[in-house]
Amino acid sequence: MKKEYPDVLNKKGVLLFKKKKYSDAIKLFKKAIEMNGKYVEAYVNLGITYSDAGLREDAVKAFTKASILDPLYMDKFGLDLSKRKRDDSEMFIKEARLAFSRCEYQRAMEYVEAAVSLKPEYPDYRNFQGEVYLRLNRLHKARLCFEKALDINPSYWRAKRNLSYILYLKGLEFFADGMKNEMLKLWRKAISIYPKTDLLKLAVNLEFTNATMKCKCTNCENFIENDFKYCPHCGLKR
Repeated sequence: MKKEYPDVLNKKGVLLFKKKKYSDAIKLFKKAIEMNGKYVEAYVNLGITYSDAGLREDAVKAFTKASILDPLYMDKFGLDLSKRKRDDSEMFIKEARLAFSRCEYQRAMEYVEAAVSLKPEYPDYRNFQGEVYLRLNRLHKARLCFEKALDINPSYWRAKRNLSYILYLKGLEFFADGMKNEMLKLWRKAISIYPKTDLLKLAVNLEFTNATMKCKCTNCENFIENDFKYCPHCGLKR
């Protein structure tokens, strides 16, 4: 019997895939991989076939193996992810979370953008996209994603918490620039968006800033803003 090489098995698998004979195609891709454990293209084709066959977990494993063997190949492949079917969005989001857990944030962004392009109405995807942008230090993009998630689902607590945190960070930037009033506006908005925030530091800073921006009148002992030239309560000139 004539021996078949991995690339021949891979090509035959692709032909079977196009005929939607998924189980037969999977067998050939696996056989090609057994003969060449570093055959990235076969892993990718195996992942695509698993995906179309509805085997999402197996698809993610195949794509993950391919990305480990050759990240550059998967980067090129990732550019076309948004052209896949809507049902593939779940697979893409899992791959995105896997990359995120490895601190591969740029790769995670490619996959999550593919998922969002397929199902833009999913607030979970929008929120996770914002979390990836946050790790990439692109705060404006992150804020837009969290706001979009809340447009879709106004009661989505995770997006509320994340948006609150973004406003907190932006407030710190205003504070560093000496724009305390703008900072206070953002922090108050952050608390109103997510009152259950675990950012106790935010509330402490808010109280501290309020205190440092005011002083006590020496005459009537009421608190007034530091930049006031007259006390609005008793008229004493400062």
